[in-house]
Amino acid sequence: MLNLTSQEIARGTQEQHQALLTVDSSAQQVRPLADNVQRHAPVSESVNQQLDSMAEHLKQFLLSFCH
Repeated sequence: MLNLTSQEIARGTQEQHQALLTVDSSAQQVRPLADNVQRHAPVSESVNQQLDSMAEHLKQFLLSFCH
């Protein structure tokens, strides 16, 4: 059985509280970044589709010169 003093318990509680504050602060910093990524994802997908389409057209165009 553990015999902890009030001071040891308080120290542990304070360390846990500080850890929670650190995690909360980190989450608050990450949230806007995640929102930004989510907002830009559809634009990135659209650009990727356009680039794929352009690449396919270029490939077909170049193949027409080879034949």
